[in-house]
Amino acid sequence: MSSHREAALLVLSRPIESSAHVMPLEATLAVLMSAAAEPEWAVHALRATLAFISGSLIREASTGLTLGAGDSAIVGQREAALVKLGLPNIALVANHLSHLDHDREFDFGIGVLADAFVDKLLTQAKNA
Repeated sequence: MSSHREAALLVLSRPIESSAHVMPLEATLAVLMSAAAEPEWAVHALRATLAFISGSLIREASTGLTLGAGDSAIVGQREAALVKLGLPNIALVANHLSHLDHDREFDFGIGVLADAFVDKLLTQAKNA
């Protein structure tokens, strides 16, 4: 993605107007609905997932807030700059904030969303 970073916003902001473009949405909704998700909740879950994926892609294209870097030459400088701010919690986590692994961050975030969805669906099933 680094050779065409500015294209990320263009691609992510295109209107969806064909059935080919919405087939992944249909597949996702089918999974959620087959798990007994309420229609409105399924749409919220779908939009939350799309927002997370879009935000992750924008961050990876270096057009969003990251604080960290994958380049080891930059990591040390960012960590030092964060510690120098004198903010106790930022200083405490500066070594983690200064490193950025996009794949690991994506896996973490999508895992959190999936866990929340499963928890919500299980709670909904118990209350039905």
